[in-house]
Amino acid sequence: MLTVNEIVSEIVAASAEQRSDIDEINRALEQMDHASRGNTALAEQAAAAAAALVEEARGLTAIVSRFRRSAVPAYSGRPGDAMPQALGAPRPLGGEPG
Repeated sequence: MLTVNEIVSEIVAASAEQRSDIDEINRALEQMDHASRGNTALAEQAAAAAAALVEEARGLTAIVSRFRRSAVPAYSGRPGDAMPQALGAPRPLGGEPG
């Protein structure tokens, strides 16, 4: 039969083990919080970079849209195929050469 002192000793030991486990959980939660904050910062940077690329693409699209494609067939890149000859510099849209 267990004495009161033995029961109290077991309760104290179990409480100490629970405290240790809770401390370990708290450390893991702090690490997860730190990692989440880092991921948030990286996601914000990626979003800003994506927005900058969208703006860059819009600008390039606006620049390229000023030119029309010539009637030169596309080069296939296959061995033996001749590379098409250029028909002159690209011309801005809206005006025929005079």
